[in-house]
Amino acid sequence: MQTGYSATETVDESDKLTGKRGEAVERVAQQIRDAIIAGRFAPGQRLITRELMADLGYGRGTIREALGRLAADGLLDLVPNQGAAVRRFSRQEMQDLFRIRAVLESLAAELAAERINHGDNRRQFQAMLDSVELNEMDSEAGFFGKNLTFHHTILKISGNTELQALLSRMQLPIIMLQVQNAMRTEQFRHSTREHQDIAAAILAGDPERARLSMEAHLRRSGGWVQTLPEKLFSLAR
Repeated sequence: MQTGYSATETVDESDKLTGKRGEAVERVAQQIRDAIIAGRFAPGQRLITRELMADLGYGRGTIREALGRLAADGLLDLVPNQGAAVRRFSRQEMQDLFRIRAVLESLAAELAAERINHGDNRRQFQAMLDSVELNEMDSEAGFFGKNLTFHHTILKISGNTELQALLSRMQLPIIMLQVQNAMRTEQFRHSTREHQDIAAAILAGDPERARLSMEAHLRRSGGWVQTLPEKLFSLAR
């Protein structure tokens, strides 16, 4: 029987539809990810599928697939019979993540210092420092966005894409969202001084000092987590 189109054409059309669905899922996942990072969804908050459908203008299947993708990335928990909720870390999980970050981000800082004079790296790094106004990061206003920009820029100029992929799963934004209300002026000042030390070492092209400064910064932050009240954390998994 003549169908009027070939098997190859059918596969191509199927691939196009699959590609469009994949693009829609990624678009929805990114919108939800951005909303979480911006603090519009709090740690532990349930995400209601029908509300997301109304807000984002996509069908149930696309929304659910996007939520599944974000759960696989560690941003959400999928709770049986309850749906998705923004991940809320236990104290142990958060401390474990800071330990891992201390190792990986100290390597990123070391590589950034080694590569500071490669290509456009120095200009990019200095532009970031100017934009975040490192001397003024001693209060909550804008701190979390600036902190994220600082760490991401170091990772970018490290030039190590595998390291970037590993650290993208450490979920710094939602960790900071979970503990931000517990931060006080002294904590902001500690972080600011440590950021200044890290930046100075990178600009000086001193890999060892950059590595040690970043490691000390993240280990101190991990130690601070130990002092926080239990109500900030989920129960241990």
